[in-house]
Amino acid sequence: MTSFMISQFVGRKLPDDWLNDDCVFCKIIRRETAAHIVYENDFVIAFLDTLPIRPGHTLIIPKAHCPRLTDLQPDLAAALGQAMTIVGNAITTGLDNPNLNFVCNQGYAQAVHHVHVHLVPSPIFNPEIKLPEEEEEEASPGVVPTVDKIMNLERAQREDLDHDEAAVIAERIRSKL
Repeated sequence: MTSFMISQFVGRKLPDDWLNDDCVFCKIIRRETAAHIVYENDFVIAFLDTLPIRPGHTLIIPKAHCPRLTDLQPDLAAALGQAMTIVGNAITTGLDNPNLNFVCNQGYAQAVHHVHVHLVPSPIFNPEIKLPEEEEEEASPGVVPTVDKIMNLERAQREDLDHDEAAVIAERIRSKL
């Protein structure tokens, strides 16, 4: 009986009161704003971040507009958690990097006030990395930069998403779902 009831909701249009007209994520859900979507079901959608920390940086959002994680209904939180596992596995296998960072901001540092989690492939540390000139003076020859220095360097190097590269990355992730 339960599977019959659930099947009645598959593919059903979202209620209008679930969405917010001004929210960029709600616009992605309604397909009013373009996105490189890597995963979607009836409750969540996952797409590449437009200002990625690293290639494969993916956002997962509930389809119901909710500004704060602490206000998210338990069933949507569960769907978000399930999607994190599915998409996280696809990212790590699709990009051949077993390490992944998970971030969820609420209020502070939350650029879009619609619950979302970031899945970011971890950096692959390379001792050959070059530091900015001002930090080079502090570094001793042959010493690998600290994680903090690498994080600051990555933050400074963030660029807008290249849509051709994103299409390739999105396909690599989708191929592992």
